[in-house]
Amino acid sequence: MAANFYKDENNKLKKALNSTKTLMNMVIHDLRNPCSQIKFSILFAMNKLDSISKMQQRFQDQMETQYEAEGSLHQLTLSLASDN
Repeated sequence: MAANFYKDENNKLKKALNSTKTLMNMVIHDLRNPCSQIKFSILFAMNKLDSISKMQQRFQDQMETQYEAEGSLHQLTLSLASDN
């Protein structure tokens, strides 16, 4: 029973060590090759800018729709006023 406990603990430690080694290798690779991180950052920023641009376009479309509706209401008010 104690032997199984130690085997399980040993396996857990081996998995943790392998995960740590994998993470460290990734960090070392990124430090040696910063271009991949720079590329990722640029793509991330471009994606954010695209999202902002789409939001601005939606806002502008909403404002134009509202302006057109207000213009139609104004014309209707003028025509009603001229009928009286």
